[in-house]
Amino acid sequence: MINAVDHCITFGLVAGLRQKAFRRQRMAKLPDKAFLNDRLTFRLDVLAAEAIGANDALFVEATGCTIREIRVLRLIDDYPGITFVDICRVTGLERSLTSRLIRRLLAAGLIQREGTESDARRYKLSTTKLGKARRLTARALSDSLEGVLTRPLGKGELESLKSMLDRLATWIRSEDYSQALAEYRASAGRAKPAKRGKSTTEKPRATAT
Repeated sequence: MINAVDHCITFGLVAGLRQKAFRRQRMAKLPDKAFLNDRLTFRLDVLAAEAIGANDALFVEATGCTIREIRVLRLIDDYPGITFVDICRVTGLERSLTSRLIRRLLAAGLIQREGTESDARRYKLSTTKLGKARRLTARALSDSLEGVLTRPLGKGELESLKSMLDRLATWIRSEDYSQALAEYRASAGRAKPAKRGKSTTEKPRATAT
């Protein structure tokens, strides 16, 4: 005779199998498209995430750094004396993530800092000799992998894509874009959102950068 516990276990297993079968059935009905959303921001976000996910392990194997760490290292090498605040603004990365990336680069001896203890955000960052060598290794790998990534595109298509992305980036960072958003908000009757208070968790510690 099946007791109550056995009955519950059996019922749970059956229910779980049915749920898995239902999920597989739903997934099977998804259209065979590169993107399931037509929004440009969605496409760019998904494309970047998939490309980073596919290549990240290769960068770690060759350089000991993730793609995001290499991006910050490259930026510091190109602009010696750049600050934490500048890196956040240029890369668009969250402050907490930027802080972690900089800490890892410091711990690995790839970058160095100079400044005062009074404001960690104003530390001036630069690459070490080891950091410059690591950046060159990453550059060679990046060039090769970008060639693989863009293989389906012709040279003219690739140049056009880069040009269009440059124009969009310039537009998004412009005062005209901010004004256009403000006008849209006003015409749509949307109130301007209240400013958020400063979060103590977002402030980098003196040892973070």
